[in-house]
Amino acid sequence: MAPSKGRSNAQLVIGLDVGTSAVKVGSFELSGKMQAISVREHPLDSDGTVVVQHPENTWRVIVDAVREVVTHSSGEFVAIAISNQRGSIVPIDTRGRALSPVIVWMDRRGLPWLCWIEEQVGRDFYYREAGHPIVPYTGISKLIALQRSQPDLFDNATSIAPPQTLLLRKLGAEADVCDESTGSYFFPLDIKHRVWSEVLAERLAFPTEKLPRLVSAIEVVGQLRKPAAEELGLPEGIALVAGGGDGQCAAAGCGVLDADRAMVNIGTAAGVQTFEAEARLDPMYTINCAAHVVPGAWELEGHTQASGVVLDWVRRTLSNEERSLSALIDEIELSVPGARGLLFIPTMNGSSAPHIDPEARGCLVGLRLSHTFADIARAVLEGISLEIRWLLDSVTAIHEPVREVRLVGGGARDERWNLIHAGILGCPVSVVAVPHAALVGAAMCAAVGVGEYDTFQETERAFVQVAGTIDPEQPFGKLYEELNERYRGTFALLSQSHAFGGDLSGRGDL
Repeated sequence: MAPSKGRSNAQLVIGLDVGTSAVKVGSFELSGKMQAISVREHPLDSDGTVVVQHPENTWRVIVDAVREVVTHSSGEFVAIAISNQRGSIVPIDTRGRALSPVIVWMDRRGLPWLCWIEEQVGRDFYYREAGHPIVPYTGISKLIALQRSQPDLFDNATSIAPPQTLLLRKLGAEADVCDESTGSYFFPLDIKHRVWSEVLAERLAFPTEKLPRLVSAIEVVGQLRKPAAEELGLPEGIALVAGGGDGQCAAAGCGVLDADRAMVNIGTAAGVQTFEAEARLDPMYTINCAAHVVPGAWELEGHTQASGVVLDWVRRTLSNEERSLSALIDEIELSVPGARGLLFIPTMNGSSAPHIDPEARGCLVGLRLSHTFADIARAVLEGISLEIRWLLDSVTAIHEPVREVRLVGGGARDERWNLIHAGILGCPVSVVAVPHAALVGAAMCAAVGVGEYDTFQETERAFVQVAGTIDPEQPFGKLYEELNERYRGTFALLSQSHAFGGDLSGRGDL
């Protein structure tokens, strides 16, 4: 994506979003205006079970993106803050260097340890202590797998940390730190006290001294040191603000900072999130309760395990050519709502909420010889939205109904899919002027961290603008409600079958 051409003599902050599939860098005036942005692919190295990223490759992508943004910005840089993928882990030595590739949250080597963790702790106790179910996308199973399967690597590491910690050390932080929002998805917190859970660490025989120190997302944790500054083209000594997890940063960056809104973030996977002033727990022990980037606040969040990546698979595998997302969505104009009876279940990487089934499979139900690629394309888009609707219903059952959904991520870029989202979610969906919400949220962390704003709510008014709102199309309301019921019933039947790959457990209205 080409940078914007804005010019100003303002003070600037850098937002740095290191996601699963892309690195995004933006320069923002402290007034909230974005001057420039660069988006670069951040490829995964995967064989289906092992999913890693190589820190040296990530750093090269970051350097290129930052230098591009600096070239197209004008003003005084005062701070940089990070938004990072959650649930990923990397062992770090005493000099802050990675001892192995980053083990990405999608990596499945920790799956065999999930049952062991449950045996040691108990599912209900773990959730009440940590606010998370025992699922593969958080860091805990990967941490245990590293400790038990690669003891030499584990022992040689000064700390086992999220990518945020590694990058902050590279930039100039003196100590291994991670913020509370990232830490919530890395190792279980004691959510009553917002510290690492000593009771869970003891039951799992995991040494907490191997964990980075927890800090606030708005804490200044160091200054940009000369070697990194020279590579990035930034001035030495600017403030390093911790920043936070990409999900929580995205919620701040799209203005979901009160009880009336929910965020739907569609990227590689999808997340549904609400803002909570106090910690709330799911009585079914499925929905995540995690620390927010907003000091003292919390969030409720449910996740899919594959959303945007499913569309990538469709474009590569089912199409006779590798189409763009826009070209794929063009196809739906040749179909009709409901996809002529086709139903798609998008759980191609397992299911984590509202039903926990790591071995769940994806499937296309109801195929006839008369169906076309256009019907399949519409069914896939509707299926992803239906899974998100189930998540939204599960989260708001704990929270309260919301009046508006803020839609962000790659899945928010096309108005035609947004219309499907609005119809299936059954409420207005809004998109923001800068759709890279995690990037905006990181910049907001930096702006609060350097003292320009006292609260995130003040920052929101400056940094977040709604670009448009789509109301549900009334003629299709009944159709989508019927499709919603069919989706849940079909998922239940398939999840209970051996062919689908798992047993139904968890929650939901079937």
